[in-house]
Amino acid sequence: MTITSYNPADPTDLVLAVEEPGAEAVRAAVGRARAAQTGWLAAGAAARSAALGRIADAVEAHAEELTALIVREVGKPLAEARGEVARTAAIWRYYAQAPYTPSGAVHETAAGPGLLFTRRRPYGVAGLIAPWNFPLAIPSWKAAPALAVGNTAVLKPAPEATACALRLAELARGPGCRRTCSPCCPAGRRRARRWSRRRTWSPSPARPASAGPWCGRRPSAGCRSRPNSAG
Repeated sequence: MTITSYNPADPTDLVLAVEEPGAEAVRAAVGRARAAQTGWLAAGAAARSAALGRIADAVEAHAEELTALIVREVGKPLAEARGEVARTAAIWRYYAQAPYTPSGAVHETAAGPGLLFTRRRPYGVAGLIAPWNFPLAIPSWKAAPALAVGNTAVLKPAPEATACALRLAELARGPGCRRTCSPCCPAGRRRARRWSRRRTWSPSPARPASAGPWCGRRPSAGCRSRPNSAG
Protein backbone atom coordinates (compact mmCIF):
# COMPACT_ATOMS: atom_id res chain seq x y z
CA MET A 1 0.00 0.00 0.00
CA THR A 2 1.25 3.49 -0.87
CA ILE A 3 0.72 6.38 1.56
CA THR A 4 0.08 9.61 -0.31
CA SER A 5 -0.14 13.16 0.99
CA TYR A 6 -1.56 15.97 -1.16
CA ASN A 7 -1.62 19.72 -0.78
CA PRO A 8 -5.18 20.47 0.46
CA ALA A 9 -5.13 23.79 -1.43
CA ASP A 10 -4.14 22.06 -4.69
CA PRO A 11 -5.27 18.41 -4.96
CA THR A 12 -2.97 17.93 -7.97
CA ASP A 13 0.11 18.74 -5.89
CA LEU A 14 1.46 15.44 -4.52
CA VAL A 15 3.61 16.28 -1.50
CA LEU A 16 4.78 12.75 -0.78
CA ALA A 17 4.22 9.14 -1.79
CA VAL A 18 5.83 6.44 0.31
CA GLU A 19 5.27 2.72 0.71
CA GLU A 20 3.58 1.68 3.93
CA PRO A 21 5.83 -0.62 5.96
CA GLY A 22 4.28 -3.98 6.70
CA ALA A 23 3.86 -5.61 10.07
CA GLU A 24 7.32 -7.16 9.99
CA ALA A 25 8.93 -3.80 9.21
CA VAL A 26 7.11 -2.22 12.14
CA ARG A 27 8.23 -5.02 14.44
CA ALA A 28 11.78 -4.50 13.19
CA ALA A 29 11.57 -0.76 13.92
CA VAL A 30 10.35 -1.51 17.44
CA GLY A 31 13.17 -4.01 17.83
CA ARG A 32 15.77 -1.46 16.78
CA ALA A 33 14.31 1.11 19.14
CA ARG A 34 14.33 -1.42 21.98
CA ALA A 35 17.96 -2.35 21.24
CA ALA A 36 18.95 1.33 21.31
CA GLN A 37 17.06 2.08 24.53
CA THR A 38 19.59 0.57 26.93
CA GLY A 39 22.43 2.66 25.54
CA TRP A 40 20.26 5.78 25.32
CA LEU A 41 19.35 5.49 29.02
CA ALA A 42 22.91 4.65 30.04
CA ALA A 43 24.26 7.70 28.19
CA GLY A 44 23.07 9.77 31.12
CA ALA A 45 21.17 12.99 31.70
CA ALA A 46 23.77 15.30 30.18
CA ALA A 47 23.92 13.39 26.88
CA ARG A 48 20.12 13.19 26.55
CA SER A 49 19.76 16.87 27.41
CA ALA A 50 22.37 17.86 24.84
CA ALA A 51 20.75 15.70 22.15
CA LEU A 52 17.29 17.21 22.69
CA GLY A 53 18.81 20.68 22.67
CA ARG A 54 20.45 19.94 19.32
CA ILE A 55 17.08 18.87 17.91
CA ALA A 56 15.67 22.24 18.99
CA ASP A 57 18.61 23.95 17.26
CA ALA A 58 17.97 21.94 14.08
CA VAL A 59 14.28 22.89 14.04
CA GLU A 60 15.19 26.56 14.42
CA ALA A 61 17.87 26.32 11.72
CA HIS A 62 15.31 24.89 9.26
CA ALA A 63 12.41 27.08 10.36
CA GLU A 64 11.55 28.52 6.94
CA GLU A 65 11.68 25.11 5.25
CA LEU A 66 9.45 23.54 7.93
CA THR A 67 7.03 26.46 7.77
CA ALA A 68 6.64 26.06 4.02
CA LEU A 69 6.15 22.30 4.40
CA ILE A 70 3.37 22.75 6.98
CA VAL A 71 1.61 25.25 4.73
CA ARG A 72 1.87 22.93 1.76
CA GLU A 73 0.98 19.62 3.41
CA VAL A 74 -1.71 20.50 5.97
CA GLY A 75 -2.90 23.87 4.67
CA LYS A 76 -2.16 26.09 7.65
CA PRO A 77 -1.92 29.86 7.18
CA LEU A 78 1.65 31.08 7.03
CA ALA A 79 1.57 32.88 10.39
CA GLU A 80 0.12 29.85 12.15
CA ALA A 81 2.69 27.56 10.56
CA ARG A 82 5.51 29.83 11.74
CA GLY A 83 4.04 29.76 15.24
CA GLU A 84 3.97 25.96 15.23
CA VAL A 85 7.60 25.72 14.18
CA ALA A 86 8.59 28.08 17.00
CA ARG A 87 6.50 26.05 19.42
CA THR A 88 8.13 22.83 18.22
CA ALA A 89 11.61 24.17 18.94
CA ALA A 90 10.43 25.39 22.35
CA ILE A 91 9.05 21.92 23.20
CA TRP A 92 12.38 20.25 22.49
CA ARG A 93 14.28 22.93 24.39
CA TYR A 94 11.92 22.68 27.38
CA TYR A 95 12.30 18.91 27.63
CA ALA A 96 16.05 19.17 27.20
CA GLN A 97 16.03 20.12 30.90
CA ALA A 98 13.82 17.18 31.92
CA PRO A 99 16.68 14.66 32.24
CA TYR A 100 17.88 16.60 35.28
CA THR A 101 14.51 16.44 37.05
CA PRO A 102 14.54 14.30 40.22
CA SER A 103 13.21 10.88 39.26
CA GLY A 104 11.62 9.84 42.54
CA ALA A 105 10.65 10.82 46.07
CA VAL A 106 11.40 9.78 49.65
CA HIS A 107 8.38 9.17 51.92
CA GLU A 108 7.83 8.91 55.66
CA THR A 109 7.37 5.37 56.93
CA ALA A 110 4.11 4.43 58.64
CA ALA A 111 5.88 3.46 61.87
CA GLY A 112 9.44 2.99 63.06
CA PRO A 113 12.77 3.61 61.35
CA GLY A 114 13.18 2.76 57.71
CA LEU A 115 13.53 4.10 54.20
CA LEU A 116 10.57 4.30 51.84
CA PHE A 117 11.01 5.77 48.37
CA THR A 118 9.72 5.67 44.82
CA ARG A 119 11.81 5.72 41.68
CA ARG A 120 10.57 6.41 38.16
CA ARG A 121 11.95 4.20 35.42
CA PRO A 122 11.41 4.34 31.64
CA TYR A 123 9.03 1.89 29.98
CA GLY A 124 11.36 1.11 27.09
CA VAL A 125 9.69 1.88 23.74
CA ALA A 126 6.78 4.32 23.36
CA GLY A 127 4.47 3.93 20.37
CA LEU A 128 3.43 7.43 19.30
CA ILE A 129 0.29 7.94 17.19
CA ALA A 130 -0.12 11.55 16.07
CA PRO A 131 -2.92 13.42 14.23
CA TRP A 132 -2.44 15.80 11.31
CA ASN A 133 -3.51 19.15 12.77
CA PHE A 134 -0.19 19.96 14.51
CA PRO A 135 2.16 17.92 12.34
CA LEU A 136 5.36 18.93 14.15
CA ALA A 137 4.22 20.02 17.60
CA ILE A 138 2.21 16.93 18.59
CA PRO A 139 4.88 14.38 17.61
CA SER A 140 7.39 16.58 19.47
CA TRP A 141 5.45 16.82 22.71
CA LYS A 142 5.06 13.04 22.65
CA ALA A 143 8.63 12.14 21.66
CA ALA A 144 10.57 14.76 23.63
CA PRO A 145 9.44 13.76 27.16
CA ALA A 146 9.70 10.06 26.32
CA LEU A 147 13.27 10.48 25.05
CA ALA A 148 14.23 12.81 27.89
CA VAL A 149 13.61 10.20 30.59
CA GLY A 150 15.37 7.39 28.74
CA ASN A 151 12.74 5.79 26.54
CA THR A 152 12.99 5.35 22.81
CA ALA A 153 9.98 5.85 20.52
CA VAL A 154 8.38 4.77 17.26
CA LEU A 155 6.18 7.37 15.56
CA LYS A 156 3.09 6.64 13.41
CA PRO A 157 2.03 10.01 11.91
CA ALA A 158 -1.29 10.79 10.25
CA PRO A 159 -1.20 10.00 6.51
CA GLU A 160 -2.01 13.66 5.76
CA ALA A 161 1.09 14.79 7.70
CA THR A 162 3.61 12.14 6.68
CA ALA A 163 6.08 14.50 4.97
CA CYS A 164 6.27 16.75 8.04
CA ALA A 165 6.83 13.76 10.34
CA LEU A 166 9.54 12.25 8.16
CA ARG A 167 11.36 15.59 7.96
CA LEU A 168 11.19 15.99 11.74
CA ALA A 169 12.57 12.47 12.15
CA GLU A 170 15.45 13.34 9.82
CA LEU A 171 16.31 16.40 11.88
CA ALA A 172 16.18 14.31 15.07
CA ARG A 173 18.81 11.92 13.69
CA GLY A 174 21.60 14.42 14.07
CA PRO A 175 24.73 13.97 16.19
CA GLY A 176 24.06 12.82 19.75
CA CYS A 177 20.65 11.24 19.16
CA ARG A 178 20.85 7.62 18.03
CA ARG A 179 19.26 6.92 14.66
CA THR A 180 17.11 4.16 16.14
CA CYS A 181 15.83 6.22 19.09
CA SER A 182 12.76 7.52 17.29
CA PRO A 183 12.05 5.90 13.91
CA CYS A 184 9.02 7.02 11.90
CA CYS A 185 6.63 4.41 10.43
CA PRO A 186 4.09 5.92 7.98
CA ALA A 187 0.80 4.01 7.91
CA GLY A 188 -2.84 4.41 6.96
CA ARG A 189 -5.74 4.76 9.39
CA ARG A 190 -6.55 1.04 9.41
CA ARG A 191 -3.09 0.06 10.59
CA ALA A 192 -3.12 2.88 13.14
CA ARG A 193 -6.34 1.50 14.64
CA ARG A 194 -4.76 -1.94 14.91
CA TRP A 195 -1.68 -0.41 16.51
CA SER A 196 -3.69 1.50 19.12
CA ARG A 197 -5.70 -1.62 20.04
CA ARG A 198 -2.61 -3.80 20.50
CA ARG A 199 -0.83 -3.28 23.79
CA THR A 200 2.20 -5.35 22.78
CA TRP A 201 4.11 -6.63 19.80
CA SER A 202 5.59 -10.04 20.47
CA PRO A 203 8.36 -10.38 21.41
CA SER A 204 9.03 -6.61 21.76
CA PRO A 205 6.29 -4.74 23.62
CA ALA A 206 5.76 -1.04 23.12
CA ARG A 207 3.35 1.22 24.95
CA PRO A 208 0.97 3.04 22.55
CA ALA A 209 0.34 6.75 23.16
CA SER A 210 -2.61 8.20 21.24
CA ALA A 211 -3.40 11.87 20.84
CA GLY A 212 -5.75 12.26 23.79
CA PRO A 213 -4.77 10.65 27.10
CA TRP A 214 -1.14 11.67 27.01
CA CYS A 215 -1.64 15.36 26.27
CA GLY A 216 -2.24 16.22 29.94
CA ARG A 217 0.63 14.07 31.21
CA ARG A 218 3.56 15.67 29.49
CA PRO A 219 5.87 16.14 32.53
CA SER A 220 5.81 12.42 33.38
CA ALA A 221 5.02 10.84 30.01
CA GLY A 222 6.81 7.59 29.50
CA CYS A 223 7.69 6.98 33.14
CA ARG A 224 6.34 4.60 35.70
CA SER A 225 6.67 4.64 39.46
CA ARG A 226 7.82 1.59 41.39
CA PRO A 227 7.68 1.57 45.20
CA ASN A 228 10.83 0.37 46.90
CA SER A 229 11.45 -0.08 50.58
CA ALA A 230 14.53 -0.81 52.67
CA GLY A 231 15.30 -1.10 56.33
